[in-house]
Amino acid sequence: MVPLLGPVHVEGETAAEAGTTIEQQFVAAQILKAATAHASVFISEYATQGILVNGEVRTPGLYPALGVRTLNDVITAAGGELPTASSKVIITRKADPANPITVDYNPEALTPVVPRVQIFPGDAVTLPMAGSVYVLGGVSKPGIYILEGRHTLTVEKAMALAGGSTHGSTINHTHIVRTLDNGKKEDILFNVSEIYKGKAPDIALKDGDILYIPISNAKLALEQGIGSAIGLGTAVATYRLAYH
Repeated sequence: MVPLLGPVHVEGETAAEAGTTIEQQFVAAQILKAATAHASVFISEYATQGILVNGEVRTPGLYPALGVRTLNDVITAAGGELPTASSKVIITRKADPANPITVDYNPEALTPVVPRVQIFPGDAVTLPMAGSVYVLGGVSKPGIYILEGRHTLTVEKAMALAGGSTHGSTINHTHIVRTLDNGKKEDILFNVSEIYKGKAPDIALKDGDILYIPISNAKLALEQGIGSAIGLGTAVATYRLAYH
């Protein structure tokens, strides 16, 4: 209820947008002139409905929506993003659930990307899991490497990020194990040395790929060799690529 105007509909607007709407209503009612009309709106308390934060955060759950909350506020309240989180965050507005918003959010980047997006009561914030590849076997830094959708990770780049091959590894019998759309696994055998020498094209890795460099010339068994490599335990590190 606004003095002299009565009820003014501002549902779904920010405080600044609500102020502009009220100014326009005063001018339309010929109470104020456009040149002098000014309205400031301060939100002392939001409704008690919370904000849902889920996905790749440390403590997903429902968080109170008291005061003005930005995207970074609610993600921080949920313990921050996990290393496996995508840099794309999905915001589903209570006022428009059929049209979710996707924004870039990557505070860990060399050039941090932290948009100042306001989050309202009833909104849901989802941090999806980023694409990733395993680099395992005879490399210095075996682990999970997080992909970013706007960048391509190739075999040569992955080998460099993983610190190169170790003594005793057989890079001339390197494997990529790829899960196809029908659920079947494809074993791609190639020679990394040929890529290094420019005699073979570099190979772009895809989400879910396993790049495996055997330690010996023994034939790789998909179910045993790679299965045991992945099953080395939680010691397998996760690396986010600092592209920015």
